[in-house]
Formats: sequence, structure tokens, C-alpha cells
Amino acid sequence: MRIIAFDIGGTDVKYGISENGTLTSGSFPVRGCETDAPLPERIGEFVRENKPDKVAVCAPGPFDFKKGISLAEHKLSELYKINLGNIIRNAGAPEVFFVCDSGAFLLGMLEKNKEARKIRTCGVTIGTGLGYIVGINGRLWVDETEKPKNSLWCAPWKDGICEEYISATAIRKKAAEKGFENMSVRKLAFLAKGGNQTLLELFDTMGEDLGMILTERAKTDGYEYIFFGGNVTRSWELFRKGFERACTIPYTVTDNAD
Repeated sequence: MRIIAFDIGGTDVKYGISENGTLTSGSFPVRGCETDAPLPERIGEFVRENKPDKVAVCAPGPFDFKKGISLAEHKLSELYKINLGNIIRNAGAPEVFFVCDSGAFLLGMLEKNKEARKIRTCGVTIGTGLGYIVGINGRLWVDETEKPKNSLWCAPWKDGICEEYISATAIRKKAAEKGFENMSVRKLAFLAKGGNQTLLELFDTMGEDLGMILTERAKTDGYEYIFFGGNVTRSWELFRKGFERACTIPYTVTDNAD
């Protein structure tokens, strides 16, 4: 049996092809060159060329995971309101499954940490945006469209929403306001680790915001353990003190941010 798994992020589409115990992986950019076909067509063509028996897709919300339609105009404009499920099926895949990126992450962490299936946990992914989902006894807490219940990204925080304070987009925007314009999070983290006090304070404040947000949310969602993932967590050492000042819930940061 040949299975393709896609992880659609803000920058790249990562893929893995599993067949008879072997795994092949790679990626291609969300935004191709001007001469490339649109992203939905490129995904369809990839499926057509590789002839899978099943396809699994994880993507950021908001998303109708039941139908396979992205509703994330601000994150994935290339897929906005396009029925990706139909595109993949029409490309020859008999079965297609969709799951939110934070849900796929949490399921993976629970597979590696089987004891955590016995308690209520949450998975938080920090990348271009902010992903969040709760796991109850090893199962994802989702609604009728397979969307995470009690989404965090759009929850009110201070004078905006959580994602405006906790995400790569938030880091770059706040850094630009302090004079560090057009820099990647990796570059900003490098400067902070090098001792730049302004950026150290920026990351520390974001960690504290994250801790306060998750402490408050635990009162309603009841999780006892947190798993962190996403590219931004590669710089967890810059967030850690701020986070731990505000949150005492035990946690794990994955050593595989992708």
C-alpha cells in the first residue's frame, strides 16, 4: 500500500510517501515561481504522478476538515475556499483524510508518550500562526467539521487576538516596530542569542504572554500537560523563562520542530 502524507504550512508543503516499510520525504514551496501552476494543481499533479492508495493531509485552521476546504485567507490564500479533497480524489486517490496541523502534531506526540494518553493534554504549534488542540484520553477534541474545539488563535488577548502575540508573524511585526525590519525569526533569534537586549525582551515577553494564555485556558479546557512544536519552538530557550514565570503546567518541547 502506498500512502502520501502532506503537511501544508505557511511556507512549504512537506510530504512523506510510505510504501512497504520504506519512507521517502521532501518538500516544495507553497508559493511557486511565476511560471508554476497554482498550488492546488501542483498538489493534484503530485498525487497523480505517485498514484497513492490513501492520502492524509494536515493543514492549519480555519479549515473545514470534513470537506477538505481551507478557510484561512490570511494564511493560505493559495487554497482559500478551494475543495482540496475533490482535487486529490480526482487525481486518483481513493481515500483522503484531513486533520488540523496541531492535531497531527499532538497525535504524533501521544504516540511517542503513551502514558500521556491517560490524561487530558494539549498540543500547541507555533509557526506562521498559532495552532492549538486538546487531547482527551488520546483522542482529539474536535467539532462536527473535525476542527479543534475552543480554537486559541482567534481568542481575545490584550488589545487583539492570541495569534497577534504568539506566532512567527507576531515576532516579525513586533521586531519591525523596534527597527529590525524584513528579518526572519531565525535571524532575530540569532541576534537575541548573541545578546541583543531589545530582542531578548521581545522573546521573553512573548513567552510570558504564552504562559498566561495557556494558564488561563487550562481553567476551562482542563489539560494537565502541554506539548509544544512548530518552527518557532527551535528558539524555545528564548521563551522559556518568560513562559515559566507565568505557567507551572508541565510541558515538553519537541526536538523535531518540523
